[in-house]
Amino acid sequence: MARQPRQAETVWNQSEKVNAELFAFTYGALVVKLIKELESLTKVNETLEQMGYNIGVRLIDDFLSKNDVNCEELKDTADAIAKHGFKVYLGITCDVVMGDDQKEFSLIMTDNPMTEYVEMREGYGELCYCNIICGVIRGALQMLKYESKVSIVRDTLKNDDCTEIKVTILSRKVDEYEPDEGA
Repeated sequence: MARQPRQAETVWNQSEKVNAELFAFTYGALVVKLIKELESLTKVNETLEQMGYNIGVRLIDDFLSKNDVNCEELKDTADAIAKHGFKVYLGITCDVVMGDDQKEFSLIMTDNPMTEYVEMREGYGELCYCNIICGVIRGALQMLKYESKVSIVRDTLKNDDCTEIKVTILSRKVDEYEPDEGA
């Protein structure tokens, strides 16, 4: 019996690809430009996060139109991000570690194509190089009605063994359907 390819793999295989090296170098050039133009690494981090947020708000529609995923429960949403979203848009998958209170989860990346050619210079310890990913996740979750805080808590660029992105759900807006009493 032939193995059915997983949905994210199918979408990944059918999508046009951007050369990973070109993507990594282009993103690196963007970060360098922001460092030169902005006054502080804090502003660079904020700008990368806001850029990612704007991307995430728009990207979620594309993602949901191409993937049949359930995002009603937080565990399902975390799995969709880690197993489908990262696969479709970055070509990798992440491990998910759910928090005990089910209001937070961590995405664990052992490989990150965005940092493949990057070495963090001394004095840049405050820079969250991949903060754009945090913004993308926060923007996408916002459109799914999850108010969240997303941050990098471990980073391979800072000599950690993996990159860990922690997602904390602050609140969830649920549309409650109230039928018209006249119907």
